[in-house]
Formats: sequence, C-alpha cells, structure tokens
Amino acid sequence: MLNEGNWNGRQILSGDWIAACRTPCALNEGYGYLWWLNTNRRQFPSAPASSFFFRGVGANVVWIDPENQLVVVARWIQKESADGFAEKVMQALSHK
Repeated sequence: MLNEGNWNGRQILSGDWIAACRTPCALNEGYGYLWWLNTNRRQFPSAPASSFFFRGVGANVVWIDPENQLVVVARWIQKESADGFAEKVMQALSHK
C-alpha cells in the first residue's frame, strides 16, 4: 500500500485498486475500501492528510504515510492516545 502496490519493482497490487481504496466513499468522506482516510484530519490531526489507516479491535492500528515513506504498526493503543502517538512519530521524523 505504501508504494502504490509496487514491491521491489514488481507490481503486486493493482494501482487502480489502491487508488480506489484511498478514495472517500459516498457515505463517509473519511473511509475508503476498508481503509480510514485522513483527508479531513479528524481522526489523526497530527498525521499528514495523505495518511491512511487500518483500525482494528483493541485499537490496533496500521498507519501508512506515503509522504514520509512510513508504515507504523501499533498494538493496543487507546483511541484517545492515537493522535498523540502520531504526533510523537512526526516530531521524531522532523529531527532526523
């Protein structure tokens, strides 16, 4: 998902499929094919608008940030702490 479906020069997922996943659905601007989108920055204000997420039971999160070539997996992070976590990751990136 990070590299538009490309892994080491090999297209393993359709670029069209990934584009569709990252397109807001008609019922919810923050949701695409099974992915939560950050385009409105409501869920993760500290993360770039281009970010998208899987969110699962127990607040498990897979965060994809194409702008920073970042994939983060966080387990059992409380919903109210998730944006603070994203903020700390972004701060760490700004110090690289």
